[in-house]
Amino acid sequence: MITALTCIKCVDNCKTCTYDTTAKTTSCATCNDKHAPVGTACEPCSEGCTECTSSSVCGTCATTHYLDGTACTPCDDGCSTCTKASGCTLEKSGYRIVAAVAPATTATVAKCSDKCTSCIDTGCS
Repeated sequence: MITALTCIKCVDNCKTCTYDTTAKTTSCATCNDKHAPVGTACEPCSEGCTECTSSSVCGTCATTHYLDGTACTPCDDGCSTCTKASGCTLEKSGYRIVAAVAPATTATVAKCSDKCTSCIDTGCS
């Protein structure tokens, strides 16, 4: 005897799921990228987080954020990439990196003059 198989739609943001034929419920087995399993579903990671174990516990951040404990903190406005230890590591166009001066321990960014797309301490470059 051949039984027809039926495809069941997974819950939103779920990559693979299982179906309980007795309870007639769908549970997520693995979540899509930037999502974490919560019960039988998947919730999005917090902003700036690329891998999380729950919606509020991040393990890896986007380059525009740095990991501070279990949360992602955004880089300064003029910064493309940053780390908690170093601060800004790559500036956006129209900004320059300003080296840390004691007592500060991390680099920051400064906006260039409006007529510059890149600059150094003394002016446009």
